[in-house]
Amino acid sequence: MNGVHIRQNALVWDLSNDQSAFSGRIVLDDLIETLPKWDYAASMTTDTAEAQADLAWAGSPLNINLRSANGDLKFSAADGRFVEVESGTSGLRILGLLNFTKIAKRINFDFSDVVGEGLGFEKIEANIRLQDGELTFPERMLVDTSSGNFQVGGRVDLRTGELDNEMIVTL
Repeated sequence: MNGVHIRQNALVWDLSNDQSAFSGRIVLDDLIETLPKWDYAASMTTDTAEAQADLAWAGSPLNINLRSANGDLKFSAADGRFVEVESGTSGLRILGLLNFTKIAKRINFDFSDVVGEGLGFEKIEANIRLQDGELTFPERMLVDTSSGNFQVGGRVDLRTGELDNEMIVTL
């Protein structure tokens, strides 16, 4: 439904406590199309994206909301691009020219990860914990790009949008 495919899942609705729980694998279509269907900004495009989820929330299975869910998610995406990138990132695109793992592509005149819109990435891996309206990274989220890698840790208050994060950038 709306670009989300549920695989290998268990969904339980405990009527006596009015609690729902989900454990399973979620496969996502290209996020540039899927995110807007769920009222999120289309901030990236991906060839593959999936999550392994173990979540619980109050109410029926249809009542799921990230702000009220508790549990863990393991998210991964590959071969994509962040499409909403500020203009100050042109330096990262230029540094991507110097990445030796991309020399073979350069020899064939393939500069798509550098000249395309936004910042391309090879993979994203994130372990996420949701608890009482907060999203935290028990381990730093890793984003590998042709220009280097980014590691993000910290927390996000899903109710207020407040961020308390640190980012390590390796070029």
